[in-house]
Amino acid sequence: MMSVPEVMEEGALDPFKGDDAWKDKEAPGILFATNRMPAEEGVAVSYLNKRDVLLHLGMALINIGDSSEFIDNIENIEYLKNSGESYPLTLGNVTEFGPLDNALHGLVDLSRLSGDPHEPAEKFAGIINRRLVDNPVKDIFIYVHGVNTSFESPLLVASELWHYMGYRGVFIAFSWPSGQNILEYISDVDTAEYSAILFRKFLEFLRSETDAEKIHILAFSAGTKLVSQSLHQIGLLDSCMSEENVHPRSDTAKIGRVLFTAGDVERQLFGMYASDNLLEPVESLTVYMSDSDNALRASKNIRQYPRLGQPWKEGELPPEALSFIQSSGKLTFVDVSGLEGTEEKSGHEYFRSSPWVSSDVFVNLGLGLSPGERGLVLNENQVYWSFPEDYIERLSLTLEQRAFEQKLMSISAP
Repeated sequence: MMSVPEVMEEGALDPFKGDDAWKDKEAPGILFATNRMPAEEGVAVSYLNKRDVLLHLGMALINIGDSSEFIDNIENIEYLKNSGESYPLTLGNVTEFGPLDNALHGLVDLSRLSGDPHEPAEKFAGIINRRLVDNPVKDIFIYVHGVNTSFESPLLVASELWHYMGYRGVFIAFSWPSGQNILEYISDVDTAEYSAILFRKFLEFLRSETDAEKIHILAFSAGTKLVSQSLHQIGLLDSCMSEENVHPRSDTAKIGRVLFTAGDVERQLFGMYASDNLLEPVESLTVYMSDSDNALRASKNIRQYPRLGQPWKEGELPPEALSFIQSSGKLTFVDVSGLEGTEEKSGHEYFRSSPWVSSDVFVNLGLGLSPGERGLVLNENQVYWSFPEDYIERLSLTLEQRAFEQKLMSISAP
């Protein structure tokens, strides 16, 4: 499992405090959407690394070490880190509901479909809505992975993230068909672009057919390229509808917080997207950056242009770009360079390996705290937010204040 977020290890944030009804239920399984080609019967894996024209919906059970022992100690965060025991996550039974009818298009062989084409979508949305009924958080969270990844990996990571959020909200893994060899990097990036339209259609389905109030997204590595294109498309479509005086239904879920970690999308391309309606449909977009990310350094060498997850060098940021960032009201850059755990392996997956970065990701994604409320400080260059030495103390103070305010509200409520 990922390293325990520092804010949880210190006890300032307990994701299991206050509502533990989920423990009385059977293991719910992690929901997924994938445009990978299904494997034939008898094959050990469920989905291949090959592209499909269909977007498949389903659910998978997650095995966590010795499940009974784990559940008995699941609230003790220290237990997970210091017990000396290993709790590997593995994929259990995988159930496909069928393809999403909202994502069908003219290149689909309709003979592959059977029964009611809308039934898979109804089943998928039905599970989401049932989970939201008693959940204290009425939102959906989606994890989108990077290159060199199997079908199973994003489901396991999404399960980790959901666990550390105390199973609040509904988590979904979007598993696009990347390869499992770094030598396939170039084709993987093309496949991320190929998958963007289907992800956009998936978001449109969730917005219109579930009871979620908001949809939040955590994208990693090349997954940021996929999500950037999808949000740009949604922004353009929403703009066209507005020009035609067509407005979305009031009960349509809004896209809330979007987090990019180790963003492997070309920096100038992202800037063009952002200036051309990408930011319109979102509540906020946070870009995490690190100068120790060797994977992005290699990507820049291969593709010649700087990546979004790389900090600007001194004097490299044009004044007009700085002005746009400061005036956007939605775009935030966070520099994680030099923090504990950010240089492990290739320095790429720091949102899971760094206890401070994972802390910031969780209070950002799960609680929606602003950079200042999270304890970050704005650098002199007025571009990056960074982590001061007393980051955990600052964040803990905010969380204590919020808990006190909520207690006061509950006391004064009629």
